[in-house]
Amino acid sequence: MWTELGIACWPTLLILGPDASPLFVLVGEGHSDRLQLYVDTAVRYFSSSGRLSKTAVPLAPLKHYQATGSLLLYPGKVAVHPGGLIVSDSGHNKILLTDFEGSVTKVIGSGEQGFTDGSFAVASFNNPQGVVYHHPDTLYIADTDNHAIRQVDIITETVKTIAGTGKQGTDLEGGQVGTLMAISSPWDLCLGRSLDQAEDGPENLLLVAMAGTHQIWGVFLSNGKWLKGSSYSKGTVVRLAGSGAEENRNTSYPTRAGFAQPSGLTLGTHSGAAVLYIADSESSSVRKMNLTDGAVKAVVGGARDPLDLFAYGDVDGSGVEAKLQHPLAVAAVGDRVYVADSYNHKIKVVRPSGKTYILTTVAGGQYTEKNKDEASDSKLNEPGGLCASVDGSCLYIADTNNHSIKVLSLTDHSIRQLPIRLVDESDSSSQDLLNSDAEVEEVVVEVPSGREVQVILRIKASLPEEASLNNDAPNKWTLDTSGSQVTVTSSEGKLQEETDVPITLQPISDAASDTKLKLLCVMFVCLNSGVCVTTQSKFEVRFRSIIESSQSAEEDEIIVNIPLQGKALPNYH
Repeated sequence: MWTELGIACWPTLLILGPDASPLFVLVGEGHSDRLQLYVDTAVRYFSSSGRLSKTAVPLAPLKHYQATGSLLLYPGKVAVHPGGLIVSDSGHNKILLTDFEGSVTKVIGSGEQGFTDGSFAVASFNNPQGVVYHHPDTLYIADTDNHAIRQVDIITETVKTIAGTGKQGTDLEGGQVGTLMAISSPWDLCLGRSLDQAEDGPENLLLVAMAGTHQIWGVFLSNGKWLKGSSYSKGTVVRLAGSGAEENRNTSYPTRAGFAQPSGLTLGTHSGAAVLYIADSESSSVRKMNLTDGAVKAVVGGARDPLDLFAYGDVDGSGVEAKLQHPLAVAAVGDRVYVADSYNHKIKVVRPSGKTYILTTVAGGQYTEKNKDEASDSKLNEPGGLCASVDGSCLYIADTNNHSIKVLSLTDHSIRQLPIRLVDESDSSSQDLLNSDAEVEEVVVEVPSGREVQVILRIKASLPEEASLNNDAPNKWTLDTSGSQVTVTSSEGKLQEETDVPITLQPISDAASDTKLKLLCVMFVCLNSGVCVTTQSKFEVRFRSIIESSQSAEEDEIIVNIPLQGKALPNYH
């Protein structure tokens, strides 16, 4: 398509008419005024001729992720903390802390798109991406579309801004302190040390993939020194590498190097030196920056021509012969570097081999309609985040377009999905939602004694206006019929908004006796906000025999209404 349209530069903006025919092309950046003028003119022209549809365009393609029943919406990045994982729930503008089994222990952020500091419940983000844990009780977040770095205190449960103004900056050098420094689209973070810090000393330099200005920046968490004897005070936000030109230029002079939308960072070592590995997305390459002398060098992918940003593909191999397509994350394990090769929907690994590096595919492949009946856990869809477990035995993957977190074993390269569940013990609604030992609701049914009775359990989902049943998910009812007096055609079945479950009840002769059964209903419910959650309701249905009246003797069946109120929906909007 690009060849047919004659596109030779990134970015190129192509405007299509209502009939999808090409109308106008803008090449390169900085054309906002011309773009606005052309669009305004085109809207007036096509509206006057009646060719422009007034139908609203949906802003969130929710169908696929709703069908997964996922709690996440386009998770961007994932990192490890001592108790589990940190997940950027980017589509919901939240950060989740989970244990290693996926149970959510803390939710950071109100979920509203905004730029507000404060408590976990009040703070707001805008497309948060990179996250990193700083011992003993701090998180740092790349709040991408707020153009800011946020600091989270886990103990006091508060969020504050430590860099950025909330508006996109254009400065290519930096040097100001904290929120005085405007920055541009920070995409990922990792922790390192200033040059005067001992190897076993605290990590005092927050490294930032500044995608908006195509550079690597740093935030000094304490006073520290950098290259050429430069010194910076605590809180200084400064460019460490990259000229700001969008290119794939490697050089021994860090400020002359060129990056193209760096989006992933990981700290490793090479030949005994500390190295920052960089997923350089728009050049479709992995680069490295020596943190001792600042030299920037190629690892794999990209092209020899620093201005060629179209050297993408899906080829295992060495050096520049290997091809990636828009890698978004890297994770170092020993001397290996794993890569989330986003547009190829794969995880690849880079290994040093003499003076070069070898790229090999490890796992992945895209989930499609054609292979939907195969095991879907092994399929990836534009993975954007990657981190290694502490022991290096597995990788955690933010499988962005599958709205999930996956776990990749580095032993046999198998992939499984990690279920993300709300089970915060301080949130009673979450406990009611997910705890199988939740309170049992009792339903008493009076039936005539001495004869067989047909009973219909009519299960009705009564949900609030802002919620609906996800019919693509495995909604299910299950009956425990341990008593010999109850006969059912099936002990389980699909749950719909209204479901009838027929039961045959054998004669109960003793008017004082009770017969019981247990009913469990599991519903996958989607809120209008797009969040899908699981609710469980338990009922104990007790049949109590009574002396049959002339009226009840005429009844062929008894209908018992079982209301599913959906009252346990969590406060997760």
